[in-house]
Amino acid sequence: MEVTRKNFREILPDVGKAIKECCFIAIDGEFSGLDAANHSHIAPFDTHEERYGKVKKSCSDFLMFQVGICTFQFNKKTERYEARPFNFYVFPRPHSRAAPDLRFLCQASSIDFLASQGFNFNKVFLEGISYLTPEQEGKLREVLAQKHGEVSLFSSPAFTTPGTDEQAGVTKGPIHIPDEQKAFINQNCELIQNFMDDPAKVTLNLPPSNGFQRKLLYQTIRQKFSGVHLETTTGEKKERFIVVTRVKSEDELKKKEKEKQAKEIVR
Repeated sequence: MEVTRKNFREILPDVGKAIKECCFIAIDGEFSGLDAANHSHIAPFDTHEERYGKVKKSCSDFLMFQVGICTFQFNKKTERYEARPFNFYVFPRPHSRAAPDLRFLCQASSIDFLASQGFNFNKVFLEGISYLTPEQEGKLREVLAQKHGEVSLFSSPAFTTPGTDEQAGVTKGPIHIPDEQKAFINQNCELIQNFMDDPAKVTLNLPPSNGFQRKLLYQTIRQKFSGVHLETTTGEKKERFIVVTRVKSEDELKKKEKEKQAKEIVR
């Protein structure tokens, strides 16, 4: 069974159940290469420990494209083992600027072999399951926690600047909207007003925008509208836009904000 980021959450309980009930497991992997030039090659007289150490060091320079797990459960009626294979396409996609952007090597012979076997590289890069090491996850959580704290601090139209003694106490106002951006901001505000006037609508996708435009939109929308939750998302073509969601209470707004922050880690 193929497992990608599209069906990972759906299949995961089945994987856990299969592992829990099995007698033994076989694990395999497909890599972008196997033999890095800067590591010692495997020799016929290497001990098991030496061979493992060389393979481990060599593989660390390459990327794992696919993780294969096959569980085996003994069927007493047929007196045979039943196999359940799961093929996980994996790719360490940096889903935010704070996430690691991994560099890796490719080996021509390995890529050629995978291609000759019909390996789907597009599925790796487009649908591969994102992942982080525990250390990377910890660092990312720290960065995001700091970011959320700054957003909370600076979300009001005026705030007191933290930092050094010279900077402390300096009050800043909202970001000035350049003349060339006013039409864009007004257009989006009109879309939101029409959205708010139609109680049947729950969400609204604003037009794609760049980082500066989104900052201006967040600032302006929070000043002009209440009862809405804002979240930046990425479309299929990597375009970034703001999703406006109608909320009925402050508690619902806080809940959605927590969900948004959680999604920055789990994607």
